Amino acid sequence: MITPRRVIVAVTAASLAAAFVINAIWFARTAGIGRLEPVVGVLGILAGITGLVAERWVATREARDAALHAIGQELRANREVLASFADDPSRPVRRQIYPRLHLSAVDAAFAEGSLSSVRDADLLGDLHAWRNQVIRFNSQLALGEILAFTIESESVMRDLRDGLHGDDGPLARLEGAIDGLLSRLSAETR
Repeated sequence: MITPRRVIVAVTAASLAAAFVINAIWFARTAGIGRLEPVVGVLGILAGITGLVAERWVATREARDAALHAIGQELRANREVLASFADDPSRPVRRQIYPRLHLSAVDAAFAEGSLSSVRDADLLGDLHAWRNQVIRFNSQLALGEILAFTIESESVMRDLRDGLHGDDGPLARLEGAIDGLLSRLSAETR
């Protein structure tokens, strides 16, 4: 498949090959001090190409590092959001709007393509699973709140609270997922 990137690579390689051939002919046919001009030209071209490749590599690396850092900060912020769910079971239940978990850094990393599909394949899979888990949680939380506000029943509100705070409830699962992703990210940034 012909893509702009492949066209650029082909044109660049052809230009380099042509420049090398021209400079080789020039080097072979000239004498004296003029003979060094093709060498200087080739070195200049190689330095330019090397600089472009190195700059692209560094820019890709910086984008990846920035994405991993942003995702780590977002996960830590989500940990604080989950901590805000802490509830005293002896306190009477009441209707309330709960905070939502954030996904903007994960979505931005996906949209920008700053994580490599080859190098970061496992991490991308984990982040997709995390994203799905958060979307499901936020949606279920919204449905539970709607139910609690429309049906003014203490048992509905108690069921919502108990469901959130149970040992195998979503808060415990999300906290475990955050811890797993944070340890994974710390290993990735080493």
